[in-house]
Amino acid sequence: MATNHTVASVAEGARTVNALQPPLTPLGGRPHNARMWGPMVARVLALFLCGCAAVAAPTELRGVWSHATAMDTPEKAAALLARLEDARLNAIYPLCFYWGGTAYWSSRIAPQAEVVRRGFDPVAHWLSIARPRGIATHVRLVVGNYGTSEAGALFPAHPEWRLVDVSGRPGNWYDLGNPEVREFMVRLATEVAATYAVDGVQLDFVRYPGHEWGYTAAAKRGFRETTGYDLDPLLGSSLPSIICASSNRVGPVSTARPLAVFDNGHPAVLVNALGSGTAAVLNWQAFASRTPASDEILKRIATSFGASPATLRYTYPAQTRARYGQRAVDQMQAWLRSVLGYAAQPVDAQRLEELSRRCLLLLPGCYLMDNTAANGLELFVRGGGRAIFVDGPAPTMGNAHLRAVTGAQGGLGWSSTSAVLLPTSPDPRIPSRGAPMSPEEAGALIRAWDTYRESCITDLVRQTAARVHEARPGAQVTAAVFRSRASAAERLQDWPRWLREGLVDGVFPMAYTTDNSSLRALLDEWSITDPGLTRTIPGLAIYNLSNEDGPPPAPEAVLEQIRICRAKGAKGVCLFSANQLNEALRRCLREQAFAAAATSGADWLHEGGR
Repeated sequence: MATNHTVASVAEGARTVNALQPPLTPLGGRPHNARMWGPMVARVLALFLCGCAAVAAPTELRGVWSHATAMDTPEKAAALLARLEDARLNAIYPLCFYWGGTAYWSSRIAPQAEVVRRGFDPVAHWLSIARPRGIATHVRLVVGNYGTSEAGALFPAHPEWRLVDVSGRPGNWYDLGNPEVREFMVRLATEVAATYAVDGVQLDFVRYPGHEWGYTAAAKRGFRETTGYDLDPLLGSSLPSIICASSNRVGPVSTARPLAVFDNGHPAVLVNALGSGTAAVLNWQAFASRTPASDEILKRIATSFGASPATLRYTYPAQTRARYGQRAVDQMQAWLRSVLGYAAQPVDAQRLEELSRRCLLLLPGCYLMDNTAANGLELFVRGGGRAIFVDGPAPTMGNAHLRAVTGAQGGLGWSSTSAVLLPTSPDPRIPSRGAPMSPEEAGALIRAWDTYRESCITDLVRQTAARVHEARPGAQVTAAVFRSRASAAERLQDWPRWLREGLVDGVFPMAYTTDNSSLRALLDEWSITDPGLTRTIPGLAIYNLSNEDGPPPAPEAVLEQIRICRAKGAKGVCLFSANQLNEALRRCLREQAFAAAATSGADWLHEGGR
């Protein structure tokens, strides 16, 4: 590897100096005056060392993410090492804790993965062959995602460690709002640092899946003890109620009547009379982001609009399907079968004006709709039909027909946050109880809840870094994070704060994109938090983003993204993943991207300074 090239160069220089120095005892037997050679040797050595400095190897991270399954036998480890060296990489971030709470080292805290041969320690063996080759090893731990839908090793013994969403549904994630879970993860990271001569520990999935997650007993108890707020009254079937409002919202209202609003004042439930018919808008993904209150509102509105197996229809325009896929329809049908006991029948979006006015038309996530469909929809409602938008058609609210149907002036854009639903006035379609809450109070509560959950993640990061640094001074603690600040905030992952406060040595935003303009924009965004990008390493995808089983991107495309990162000042890159290091890509990296030797993959951070 790169370090060995440097060592070899110095050794060759020493041999050159020795060759220039004549023997101290020549044939005549009379010794030379050694002093006369001293200045000459010194000058030659100085000239050589200056030449070395002029071509000093760059300090650059050339990393790759990998699964430990690629090194769980000596044979696999040797093959992986050969691929890394062939590509002239100098660092690896192997995933060593995942898969239902199992470890790929000889841990006293977590059970070892069953696929590992008894008595074999993948981390210890890897270090024994990688360190001599100048390849830095940063053991990666997935601390959020459980890694399997099966029972695994930890949840059967600790069911209270499992994350649940706002409706109480369990997920295959750890509850990082539980202090016991955070301490367990900190102990794992500390064990790795204390036991093995690793160059660092990297945290992965150090976040929530989304705003709708984290409503466990432990987290709610901690929030109540910290802030005095009790969330349970806001998790029932009546308003005020917390929902997770991922949505393309429409608003403000024109002719529609808001039956409920979000805590920021945006309309949440709109009903609009148009001609002889009526349309309603639920301004969030109610079929997907389910809560007792959300389900009850949607059920009441559908019932009041005459929903029945004979009348229920839905439409999903071809433009929307082509852009967003079928998921919204699948979620709608699952909700209908679960709550109403029957599904809806499809209707061609181009023939809505022909639909019987006795029908109730559902429009699930219909973000894109052409003028023919929008005009047909208006004719259907004006003629006495009833329609319900579940998630507003914000991207196409420039269409006058859609503005007329929804009774809203335009689109308010995409939002993905926790929110509190508040009733505006008594209406039988909106379940509400007698304890009113002002928008200001509701907003303060939901912001405090988001901040509390963010602080739980940040506490895990802080404690991990402190104890790993104590166990192995000089080891790096980094985190693989969501690529933009907005996408990270949606998952309560405040990594810009981690950098600002020095809680981590570096972050690796996963900039998986084939759009180079987007990559440049991300690099500019990261520079706001980390000027000079001294502690931010771009993560680049070397797999097929649209089809993981499809052909990987061309090596030249990967090379161009590396050039972009260098031009913006990045101190290296990390590639995902080692499985895609095929021969063509390795040759491209070896001969072009990484043709110049580099220092060890443990050194990149020290140039920027920790």
